[in-house]
Amino acid sequence: MEETIQDIANEDLTTTYLEKKWGCTFRRFGAYSPIDFSLHKNGKLIAVAEFKRRHRTRTEFDDIYLNLQKWMSLQFTSLGLEVPGLFIVAFNDGIFWCDIATIDPSDHRVTGRTDRGRKADIQPVIKIPTGVMIDARL
Repeated sequence: MEETIQDIANEDLTTTYLEKKWGCTFRRFGAYSPIDFSLHKNGKLIAVAEFKRRHRTRTEFDDIYLNLQKWMSLQFTSLGLEVPGLFIVAFNDGIFWCDIATIDPSDHRVTGRTDRGRKADIQPVIKIPTGVMIDARL
């Protein structure tokens, strides 16, 4: 799926904040990469990350979904490069994250958008409890 201008603006706003907070640099992967960013500090790769923006509060729903293909890409890259794989979500009430190594992938379902009429919009997703996500402000 191609990113929109708004997607990139949301990512830029969030990564600029996190770069200052975490003292690292976010670098985008290529346009059609299954994951969004690599994180660097002092010239070393320290993590890889997937970013999502959700226009709701973190506690509005019990779970947030991570597409299975994105989870697999984060997991394989994380394991192969021996760095954490982060799932970062900007909600209306803050930026929250989790290390995907702590997530139970057996909690999954098949769901997706139906408003666009695309068969590929219905896919397996991993359910991540929003309560396990860490506030990036801490």
